[in-house]
Amino acid sequence: RGPLQDACDALNAGRKAVEQFPGFEPGYCEIANALMGLGRGEEAYAMLKNLLQARPFSSTLALHLAIAAKHTGRREEAIHLAARLRETLPSGNIEVERALSEIER
Repeated sequence: RGPLQDACDALNAGRKAVEQFPGFEPGYCEIANALMGLGRGEEAYAMLKNLLQARPFSSTLALHLAIAAKHTGRREEAIHLAARLRETLPSGNIEVERALSEIER
């Protein structure tokens, strides 16, 4: 087992989750992370962009879109999304702070 197999497994798990629960945002984030791990970042970005347009107040989707934007070379968009998230999210969540800092680097 290696990283590619893990990404394939995560992709399948995410797809199953959203098939059963179509509004389950963590499932879509799992799919996006798996796609990026498989070198399919553009697919992840497009999926998250569409989802965020349908759910514009989702901080979870916005955070993962920022990650996908950075992953696909859209640095300015990633930084803009990170700044918007910093304005709207309460501080203190170490994981979110770490992710935002990584996006802004």
